[in-house]
Parts: sequence; C-alpha cells; structure tokens
Amino acid sequence: MKLIPLLLLPAGWLFLTAPLSASPPPSPAALLSPFVQKHELAGAVALVANKDRILSVETVGSTDIAAMKPMRADTVFWIASQSKGMTATAVMRLVDEGRIALDDAVEKYLPEFRGQKVVVEKDADHVVLRKPVHPITVREVLSHMSGLPFQSAIEVPTLDGLPLAAAVRSYAMTPLQTEPGTHYQYSNAGINTAARIIEVVAKMKYEDFMQRRLFDPLGMKDTTFWPTEKQARRIAKSYRPNAAAFPATAARRRVCSRSGRSDNLGSDTPASDLQWGVPTAYFLSRLIALWLT
Repeated sequence: MKLIPLLLLPAGWLFLTAPLSASPPPSPAALLSPFVQKHELAGAVALVANKDRILSVETVGSTDIAAMKPMRADTVFWIASQSKGMTATAVMRLVDEGRIALDDAVEKYLPEFRGQKVVVEKDADHVVLRKPVHPITVREVLSHMSGLPFQSAIEVPTLDGLPLAAAVRSYAMTPLQTEPGTHYQYSNAGINTAARIIEVVAKMKYEDFMQRRLFDPLGMKDTTFWPTEKQARRIAKSYRPNAAAFPATAARRRVCSRSGRSDNLGSDTPASDLQWGVPTAYFLSRLIALWLT
C-alpha cells in the first residue's frame, strides 16, 4: 500500500492509503470527498509540496455548511492546540542558541516552581503530598510528561482566560499529579509553562517572540492571535463530530485587538495556545517545511 500524506486543517496530518498501481493515484480531493459526503468532515484544504515548491492545492467541502460557503484555498482556521508544536519549535530555537537546555529544571528559569510537590494519595477527605524524585524539566513540559494537570483550578471553567504569567504561577502552586517523567498526560499547563520560559529567556512577550522569530521569518502572514476584520471573514466555522457548529464559533470569530481586551480573553497577553491562530494551508506548509529540514 502506498501512503499519501495530506495536510488537513484544522485536523492536522491525515495519512490515507491507496493501492500502488500503474494508474495515477487519486487526487487529495478525491480521497477527501467521501468524508465530506458522509458528513464526517465539513471541509478541508489539502496541500502537497516537496522541499522546493508547492505541487498542488485542492479544496473540498464548506467553510460554513448552513450558508453553503465553499472551502477556498485561502480559508483560515482556528487551530487551537495545533499551536503546541509551534511553541515547541520556538523553544527549540532557543535550545539551538544555547539559551535553554532541555534537561534543565523548569525552576531554573521560573523560580516559582521551587518546592513543588507531587500527590501521593488523594480522596474526598485528604491529600498527601511529597517532594518529587526530581523537579520537572523543560523536556517534560514539552512532552506532556511533567505530571502537571491539563489546567489549574483557577482556569475552570474558562480556559486561557488569564495572562500567561498569571496562569503559569497557578501551575507552580498546583501539586503534580504524577512523578515527573513517569506518565504521559496531555497538558495545556505544560506547554504554557514552556511559553513562559520563552518570555523569561528572550526577555520579550511570548506572542512577540513567535511573531519575530517564527512567523515573520517564515512569511506566515495569516497566523496571529489577533485576526483583522479581513482575516476574520475568511475563518472557517468549527464543527463537532455530530456536524453541529461548535458553540464557540461565533465567539472565536470576534476580532481581538492589541489595544483592548476582547470578550474571550481576560488579557491582551494570550496563553500559549494560539486560540486565535488563523493560518492558511499555504502558510502552515512553511512551518512543516522547517520541521523537515
């Protein structure tokens, strides 16, 4: 079987198989169309590229099912946690420059993590804590192996409603759920902590570092925390698996300005997830190319 890699937004990488034969392989659109017809996919932009150039860009489905708006090659998407890889890429740039070491303790850069404890046992009546075998490391927060929870108690029910520095302080006050390095647990808190390390080491806001050191050099003009009115008109609606529009879609489409607080974010300083990230397939392909070099 021949693997055909397709970059789908916002679903990430999807690998489909097609028989290896003398006939031309099916196009990405042909492979994706059945998912649209079965209402498993609202729409997608499929981009195929090699190291030198873009070979094809095809679209299927809709950006807005109710309005029957067809998917376009320049459609932009709310990418949510797909931004975690971008944050990790930014950290690795500082690792390459010798300014961060992956096996350094997080507390080296963020002193508020000194003395953090791990939960030994817990029930409705009591919690037993102890000192972990070792402090959490940069590598562990990037790989979801730190023992940090998904979010802290003060981020319930609204996720990403705090300035990054405040959110990370709340993680430092939260006991680890497992010993560092022993269990995988998907954690927004871990990636946000890595983003805060970027701020401390680079001496600039996380979002400014991402813009100057990643997005601008790669020409990722449609990747931002603050979409303009023009960009917002190109944002695809998000849908749940039952094909109903995700309730937050309308809120996510509101334009957030650096000059004032939005209805969704508690501060002009975002958490590390690009909850307002709106890349096109073309611009995201530039980041993928960087990963492959």
